[in-house]
Amino acid sequence: MLGDQPHVRLETLRQLLGWAAAHRESICQPARQGRPKHPVLLPKSVFEQLPATPAQNFRQFLQSAPGHIQLCESEDAGLDLDLDEPADYARALEIFRNSDI
Repeated sequence: MLGDQPHVRLETLRQLLGWAAAHRESICQPARQGRPKHPVLLPKSVFEQLPATPAQNFRQFLQSAPGHIQLCESEDAGLDLDLDEPADYARALEIFRNSDI
């Protein structure tokens, strides 16, 4: 499980793995309402390029990576939350306090 996205549903991860199995040569990425999200699954040939990339971050790497990105659309609201900053964590706590989860 992603350390900064512990709220992504197991069903979403299974859906993404199935999507990647059907698109083995593509970068596979979940999307919500058309917006790319994480986690991103890389084919081995693309993964092996990571150590030598001149990209400053993973977003730049994805933008310059060879091959096609296949977006796997999902309705999982957990994809919208990313816990990078303390304020993100506080927002997530508030969301889950007010939900039925």
